[in-house]
Amino acid sequence: RSAVASLRAAEVRLKEWDQKNGMTVWQAYDKSLWTWLRQNCGIGSYTKKLPEFVNDLPAVQQKEVLEALVLGDGTHLKSGSMTYFTVSRELAAQVQSLAIQCGYVSHVNKLMANGVIPVTIKLAGRNIKVSAKHISCVPYRGIVWCVTVPNGLVVTRRHGKAIVTGNSTLISGSPFIRRVRALQAFYKSRFLRTFWKAV
Repeated sequence: RSAVASLRAAEVRLKEWDQKNGMTVWQAYDKSLWTWLRQNCGIGSYTKKLPEFVNDLPAVQQKEVLEALVLGDGTHLKSGSMTYFTVSRELAAQVQSLAIQCGYVSHVNKLMANGVIPVTIKLAGRNIKVSAKHISCVPYRGIVWCVTVPNGLVVTRRHGKAIVTGNSTLISGSPFIRRVRALQAFYKSRFLRTFWKAV
């Protein structure tokens, strides 16, 4: 209903009717809106996506977008968790990213038999620790990349699970690097003084 109110406030012409199954249908008549949606939100269910500006919205508005998505194509569980459903792989990845930006834990789950991709969205409630059993050696020959981003945090995803890592804080201006360099300089000067006295 809030989406309909927004469209009417923007003076978009709407047609509304109720179907026999109890569903209410709204049809919009606006060529400029149609063009914008095709360019920014995809064409059809399988190419559906969020417009790029959603990533730059303030946190409050991002939560409103996430809530609207779940109200439209998702479900709220009694536990407080949510699940969003889509057939668009790009949209599933975007919803997961949006949920993480809103402070949730989110997983893109395995494809269901009907082709739908469920995205689980949960409140962050426990710390996840990495132990020796989570680490293994893998033979590798090639370039090892270390990414750098302005805020020092990188979101990575594997098997539908995402994690925020801080390995990109290794940049010259970060407090961590400044501290390490200060310690290196301290121990280097101390070592040299001790070495020259011994000689």
